[in-house]
Amino acid sequence: MSIKIWNELVPIDKLDQFDEILKSCGGRYLCNPEQSKVWSCWRVSYEYDTSEALNRHGKIWRRITTNIKEVRNDQWWRKLLRRIGIPI
Repeated sequence: MSIKIWNELVPIDKLDQFDEILKSCGGRYLCNPEQSKVWSCWRVSYEYDTSEALNRHGKIWRRITTNIKEVRNDQWWRKLLRRIGIPI
């Protein structure tokens, strides 16, 4: 039994990465990706034979599409100096 996903939205600049993940995890397209007229993304439909492959795909895809925010570790002392009135 295969698991089918219909019309998932993929950002235009991430389609090549999505394709690589799909193929490396053993998935296949059900039809050609279509560019959405409203949003700047592609609508893709694909399928996997097993839920393990789909879960592996989802894990890798979430890691790629998650925005990374860098946090400075030295903020605590900057806040302290500002609080006591010493500008940096």
